[in-house]
Amino acid sequence: VEALGEIRERDAAPLEWTEGALALLQQKIKESPPIAMDFVSDMIRHDTEELAREKGLTRIDEQAAVQLWEASPNLAGFRPQRHPQGG
Repeated sequence: VEALGEIRERDAAPLEWTEGALALLQQKIKESPPIAMDFVSDMIRHDTEELAREKGLTRIDEQAAVQLWEASPNLAGFRPQRHPQGG
């Protein structure tokens, strides 16, 4: 049964990511070793999209990305910098 789920995931089209969400992803992986950046980015995108699909999302924006990362034990620990209003 688990293998069947993996096949379905591979066949699923990637979700749309906003530019802001992609920027947060780059910020999240910036401490990764350069040789591992693609792997880490792909892993985080896959896990984030899997969670998003479970919640019925079809698009990942900044708010959704942060909420999904904070809700997942595998992706937790990321706290984006908050910018003050107007500056």
